[in-house]
Amino acid sequence: NIDPLGIDQFKHVQGMELSYVNLTDIDRLLQTSTHIAAGFERNFGEVPPMAVGVKHGNACGAAVAETLVEAVEKMLEGDTRAIFGGVVMINGTIDKEVAQTLMKHAMEGGGSRLLDGVVGADVTDEALEMLSRKKLRVVTNPALASLSEDSLDTSRRVRPVRGGVLEQPNYTFIQDLSADHMQYYGELTEQQKQDMILAWAVGCTSNSNTISIVKNGQLIGNGVGQQDRVGAGQLAIARTTIEM
Repeated sequence: NIDPLGIDQFKHVQGMELSYVNLTDIDRLLQTSTHIAAGFERNFGEVPPMAVGVKHGNACGAAVAETLVEAVEKMLEGDTRAIFGGVVMINGTIDKEVAQTLMKHAMEGGGSRLLDGVVGADVTDEALEMLSRKKLRVVTNPALASLSEDSLDTSRRVRPVRGGVLEQPNYTFIQDLSADHMQYYGELTEQQKQDMILAWAVGCTSNSNTISIVKNGQLIGNGVGQQDRVGAGQLAIARTTIEM
């Protein structure tokens, strides 16, 4: 069977040739985006507009919102410094307004943001013309518009090691807030529940150890790749520029 979200199903529309790092970043974006989608569908019955930014294989921005433009704005605002040179994925069409937001939102001094690429379900001619000025890589796959629980990658993961390869089942767990193992202290608001799912989806698809901080549908701090969880927590807090 053909995987509609397989890397070979993505169309390189514009910009420089995709590099090895670009392809691994798209793979990580898919892992994070599909887990966000699966978590929201399982717990809330629908998948919201979302935007995820990745740098060096880890999410440096993520947000859900009522519209794609708002999701992109919140994603960028979560860490305006780390997203420079990153790759962004949205679960909808890259139109002129989305492209304008990616380039200009939260930029001091009126300059344009440097990104390595943007991935969406589709792209308009107006957006392509705008993004071509920065020679930005543009990649599309219509399957991104219909992410769901079924979008998780169930193929086995293979990792090369010296002298051979390691193989294991993929990570397909979906956090269910109504599960027996979940315990709460006090009543959670709907926003807090959504934030928990977004934080889980980002954290579980970032390099260990990771602590992810989310507020109002926006990743505001992601402490990744630390040898201890305390250090990861301290890093996440240190990277947080939005008042908690």
